[in-house]
Amino acid sequence: YIYLNDVDEDNCPFQYMKGSHTLCYEGRMKKEFDYYYHGQDYYRGDFGHYVSIWAETLIRKYNLERIIAKPKQGTLVLADTRGIHRRTVPKGGERYVATAFF
Repeated sequence: YIYLNDVDEDNCPFQYMKGSHTLCYEGRMKKEFDYYYHGQDYYRGDFGHYVSIWAETLIRKYNLERIIAKPKQGTLVLADTRGIHRRTVPKGGERYVATAFF
């Protein structure tokens, strides 16, 4: 993620749950398999990703530490996106981010 403007607590800082890339690997791989094999699940609405309530359940279950980044314009954030990551709920302002996956 390359942040194209400054980010603070109001305009969706980046959250990553420390250690979630290893603790939740099996469940994540099942979700990826289900998504690619069965297609988008319009009834659950998760589209191969953890929806907020599932993420919160895993965060509590594994007592995961939330790392919150409030990057300045031009900051590059690298993350293992197999782990639980997301933005916070917007309270105001704007957030512009360029992303690439490989």
